Amino acid sequence: MRRIDREATRLTALTEDLLLLARLDEAPEGQLDRAPMDLRTLANDVELETAAGEGACFRLTLPLSDQP
Repeated sequence: MRRIDREATRLTALTEDLLLLARLDEAPEGQLDRAPMDLRTLANDVELETAAGEGACFRLTLPLSDQP
């Protein structure tokens, strides 16, 4: 029963994320607040979020350049 509850919670979060993404995709360009972001912080957040998953395993490869 706990597994069903966890999966329902996970699917609810995924659905909310998809709805947010759809709203952001429809937002006019001027409404988005764009700002520089440290991708190391983002990668660390992703690592922490996925570490809680059962058997979660993935590889992220990013090409790097010398240009900002």
